[in-house]
Amino acid sequence: MCGGGLRDQAPFVRRALLPSNSNKRSNRGMTQNDFPSDLMEAQTAWYRTYWQLAESGPAASTTTDRRRLQELSAQIADHPYWRGPLGTPAAGMELKELARRRVGR
Repeated sequence: MCGGGLRDQAPFVRRALLPSNSNKRSNRGMTQNDFPSDLMEAQTAWYRTYWQLAESGPAASTTTDRRRLQELSAQIADHPYWRGPLGTPAAGMELKELARRRVGR
């Protein structure tokens, strides 16, 4: 092999070299978390507020929206769900993706 690494190898060789705990294997069959409704609502409200703030004109007063984002961020970060066994970084990303889809972004 000349400097290309795994990318230049045949697909079956790449698969054989993956560790058994790699993300590609461990994520197979994952189902979506069943997030508490108040957590999902807070994350969805965070995205709505964020996009409202982002789309406001330069002359708009943004204080209320910025305060709302701070309140929602604290509410999301301090939710009891994150202290349980399901509160993983991957679950946090999934929550964000689901909420973003609900907002339509």
